[in-house]
Amino acid sequence: KLLSDTYSQLAYQTGSGPWRNFYLMGAYELKNGTIKVPGKNLGKGMANGLTLEMLFDFVAIQINGEKAADKNIVINISLTDSKENATLILKNGALSNRIGYLHKHPDLKLTLTRAQLNELLLDPDSAQQLILKKQIEAEGDPLVLVDLFSTYEDSDPLFNIIEP
Repeated sequence: KLLSDTYSQLAYQTGSGPWRNFYLMGAYELKNGTIKVPGKNLGKGMANGLTLEMLFDFVAIQINGEKAADKNIVINISLTDSKENATLILKNGALSNRIGYLHKHPDLKLTLTRAQLNELLLDPDSAQQLILKKQIEAEGDPLVLVDLFSTYEDSDPLFNIIEP
């Protein structure tokens, strides 16, 4: 209770909005426990509201660097509905993206709609079905996607702020 009161007082004294939020969340957690948030991952509806770069950044934080350390993957993506191009590069345990750029020698080139891309990246289990049913045009080795998805690790939005 004393630590919670301390965090509350620090929150009211700080001039920084983010620090005020950290302190108040810490105080709340000490008094009430961790907030239970429904869902564990980004929903498809929310993914539609993200820019392509933001979507790829979200996917990048799902990558476990240790699992991806020895992988070297280049995937070109061409969206048929928005006419956008991008390249995903998994190298040195990190996933980076290049919007508006296509690599000259990718391991895999995907041609699909934005809705299909959302489904592919957010629900890896559906990826095989989309490719097998020829709903996505794939040139190159589709097993590259299996390698990429093998590095995914779900994030936990219910992490504790204060308590271990």
